Amino acid sequence: MFYVLASCLAVLGAATCILFPRLSLAGIIFLLFVNAPIFLAIAFDISAVTEVALLGLIVIIIRDLYVERDLPVMLVPVLAVCLLYLNSILVGWFVAPHPDLVISGTAELAKEMLLPVLLVATLRTHDRIMGAFAGIAAATAALSFIAVAQWMSGADLSARFGFDFTRDAQAEGEIGALRYQSLIGESNYFALILVTAIPVLVPFYILFRSPLLRIIAIAVIVSVLISLYLTASRGALIGLAVVIAFAARKQVTLLMLLPVLFVAVGIAAYEYLPAGYVERYEILAQDTVRLFHGASYFQDKSISGRVSEMAVGLIHFVENPWFGVGYNQFESLYQDTARLNGLMARGADRQAHSLYVEILAERGIFGAMVFMLLVTFAVSSAIFGKAALDRDGNISLGWFAAMLPLSFVGYLATSLFLHEAYPRYFWILFALACAMPQSSNTQNNRITGETRNVCE
Repeated sequence: MFYVLASCLAVLGAATCILFPRLSLAGIIFLLFVNAPIFLAIAFDISAVTEVALLGLIVIIIRDLYVERDLPVMLVPVLAVCLLYLNSILVGWFVAPHPDLVISGTAELAKEMLLPVLLVATLRTHDRIMGAFAGIAAATAALSFIAVAQWMSGADLSARFGFDFTRDAQAEGEIGALRYQSLIGESNYFALILVTAIPVLVPFYILFRSPLLRIIAIAVIVSVLISLYLTASRGALIGLAVVIAFAARKQVTLLMLLPVLFVAVGIAAYEYLPAGYVERYEILAQDTVRLFHGASYFQDKSISGRVSEMAVGLIHFVENPWFGVGYNQFESLYQDTARLNGLMARGADRQAHSLYVEILAERGIFGAMVFMLLVTFAVSSAIFGKAALDRDGNISLGWFAAMLPLSFVGYLATSLFLHEAYPRYFWILFALACAMPQSSNTQNNRITGETRNVCE
């Protein structure tokens, strides 16, 4: 019975991908963006969600090959850049103390990087890319609404689903309060995702003409800002500030008004914030002063730990500047290196807690340059796509192309204090940015009206 049901669902899913590729892409992006593969596996023991999503993308690609008889113009450049990135990581195998960790880590990363390649192969029209952005907006709204609803109701969702919707920082010996994580499972990364998604939400408000839809868009943005407060992520506030600073240069009015909206939301929600929330930021200010005065003791355990973790990463970089210690090595080397240099070993293997320190420590200057090339390629693709869309008079998608560089700014700024633990969100951004040039009328948007009506 189970196999019959699974077969029927598989046929139904394949038919949906063939007949409604735009809707299917929006659904796939939504599932991946809300962290459904992890949440469903933990809460309901439903596994292989990522694999099913990838298979859905492959079905759409096969359908397009049958209809279009060609490949999207950006697929080959994206594939080349991704292979270069993977090879830059595999170089670490020659220098790593634990080569097996390099191989296993690269295999996991290759699986993640399959996603942007397949997405670029499917995001070949205006409608599909708009559908992908709609999936991100819906997912961001769902994540933030879950956090806000839990905060307002006080419901213990963690006990009900067996998934960590919240994290008690004080119970773990840190300064702080109850921190909300929604379906992501880690409050700092939940905050990073929100900061990354905010620029993508702005065009919906700008493009909506209905007052009701504009009210909904503002409600989603307010919900995201409240969720940022609920994560109690200090690094995310820095990331948001950097996004707003870059938005000021681009003169994006709504993003420039975010500080006012953010402060207003904070004042309105102040007395309802979890206990210890304000203390967390007061201690941060005091510990920052201590850090600049060369102190070795900090009140917040998390700050002390991160200083040690980043110091260990810089030690690895100084000792191995060109190629680092090898991909996926930092965690296994942390305790020994910390003890040898009089730093906090923390009694457990730890990550670098900074994307840049992690890259320099594990991949060296060579790996850092390839990563910069990867980001430059994506941002340049978005900018080039924006110029092509402007020439075509495609204002709606042009707005999203203009906001993508700001999403990268938010991701990269917040990652100053976070290592690469949730890479999928970066690769989704990467795919959308790289797909922009092929969405213009002068590039690869050649589905005829008759085919569009039948297949879309």
